[in-house]
Amino acid sequence: MNERTLVRSVGKPGRRPDAAVIAVNAAISRSPAPGDVCIAAVQPARGPVKNRPIIVLSVPDADDEQDIVAVAVTSSPHNPSDSHFIHLPSSTDPGSTSGLERESWAACRWVLRLKVEEIRRIVGHISMELVERIALQVERERGR
Repeated sequence: MNERTLVRSVGKPGRRPDAAVIAVNAAISRSPAPGDVCIAAVQPARGPVKNRPIIVLSVPDADDEQDIVAVAVTSSPHNPSDSHFIHLPSSTDPGSTSGLERESWAACRWVLRLKVEEIRRIVGHISMELVERIALQVERERGR
């Protein structure tokens, strides 16, 4: 799927739309894999769909029609004692490949089921050790 869909929001006459008004949805170059940090179309509890970072935990087999399982990423600061938030590496950390520009946390109570089409782009990757920590915390949160 190499098509690009350009969606424009009509602005005031005579004004050029800015970056926040134009959204481009380009096909990703490869299928997401566990540990990938992606930007995806996410429906929040309230409000419209928003493009936000996610961490991919698992992907369906090629023959499966199941969804990608992921957790949302938040940049809102959290208390270190909140075990359902796991700190993620960002571009300020030496050697980080996460692609996250700000200090961020995996929200282990915000589990997402997404279709590949909802993944906008892959921006980075985290270690499998960290993916396993996040997945374990997701399971703990489900058991509560």
